[in-house]
Amino acid sequence: MELFNKPVVSSIGSYLLTRNETIAVAESVTCGLLQAAIGTANDARHFYQGGITAYNLAQKYRHLCVEPVHAMKVNCVSQEVAAEMAINVCKGHRHYRLCHTGSRIGEFSFCFFCNSKWRQYIGCRKN
Repeated sequence: MELFNKPVVSSIGSYLLTRNETIAVAESVTCGLLQAAIGTANDARHFYQGGITAYNLAQKYRHLCVEPVHAMKVNCVSQEVAAEMAINVCKGHRHYRLCHTGSRIGEFSFCFFCNSKWRQYIGCRKN
């Protein structure tokens, strides 16, 4: 059994390579799995900028400039927290930035995707 969906990872890599674009990732509850998945793609060194796993509020605040008062109220699980994480990972990075944050038990997960020109809320799902 493979840990990652290779066709999906491959298509992300191919898309970025053909457009000469790159991606950076910020994640929380996924504990680095998004970064690991992207890193398995062929020629990832040409499009993957890296990322950060910030599991607790202190690290989200310190490294990703997450607004702490709001984050504390929502246990770091909201569209706003996901947006701040995505926007602030690899600051100045002009291509794509992806964030996933959430909770394992009975809460919601949020994904946020952006670049320097637009910001796209991907969605939310109940765990």
